[in-house]
Order: sequence, then structure tokens, then C-alpha cells
Amino acid sequence: QTGQSAGAMSADVRFSILYMLAGIITIGFLSEEMSMHMDAGLTGSGVPPIVAAIVVAIIAASPEVLTALKAAVNDRMQTVVNISLGATLSTVILTVPVIEAIALIEDRPLIVGLSPTQMVMTFLTLIVATINLHDGETNAIEGMTHFVLFMAFAMLAALGM
Repeated sequence: QTGQSAGAMSADVRFSILYMLAGIITIGFLSEEMSMHMDAGLTGSGVPPIVAAIVVAIIAASPEVLTALKAAVNDRMQTVVNISLGATLSTVILTVPVIEAIALIEDRPLIVGLSPTQMVMTFLTLIVATINLHDGETNAIEGMTHFVLFMAFAMLAALGM
């Protein structure tokens, strides 16, 4: 019976991995398609191009954001930090390579450079995250610091910087 349980669990794990990869590939493809259509729709409207990227990112990250918000409302800060770090890791390790592969397949250029303002904001965020996470615990003030940085980035993005 133990051998059967291990075999069944192995099949479940394989199915979960395939299901996760299919979801990631689908979301990556749909994000790329959506950004194309948003870019075309926003052309000539005077809206900064980064707005389309922000909308696509919000849609792609909404499951993690909603789960983290629910955990924050329930005062489970460690869960919030774990979800945030996990979402970031999954974006960097899984989503970015899928989007790059789609861009290569479709023979479209993919620009992943940062403007000087975005580099400064990224550097500030990394410094704040290092300071906040060095002791393994976090609090509302440290979270508010990250929120202020995010709002500053959103404002700069709205200004086209």
C-alpha cells in the first residue's frame, strides 16, 4: 500500500507540475497578446506606454495580490511576505523566460531595459527590502514604506518617467 501511495502521489505531483506550466505558458502568451492590443489601442492617446504594461502586470499578479491582501486583513504578515517573495520569484524565474520565448517565436523585439528613474526606484526598493527583511520579521511601518515606494513609482509612471 505504501508503494501505491508513493506512485499515486508521484502522478499527482507530475500532474500539478504540468498544470502549473500550462497555466504559466497560457498567462505569458495572453499577457503578450493583451499588451500588443493595448499598445495599439493606446497609440496616439497621449498615455505613456508603461500604462499598458502596468495594466497587464496587475491582471497577471491579481491572484497573488488578492491572497496577500486577505492575509494582511487577517493580520498574517508572515504569509503576506511569503506570498510577495514567492510571486516575485515566480515572475523572475518562470514568467519572464516564457515571455522571452514567445517574443522569439513571434520574431518581435523584447525591450526589458529600465530608464534611469526606474533604476533608482528599483535600487531604493532593494535597499528598503534588505533593511526590512534582515531580521526575518516585518511590521506595518515597513510595509507602508514599500507602499509609498510603489505609489511613487506609479506616479512617475503616470508622468511618463
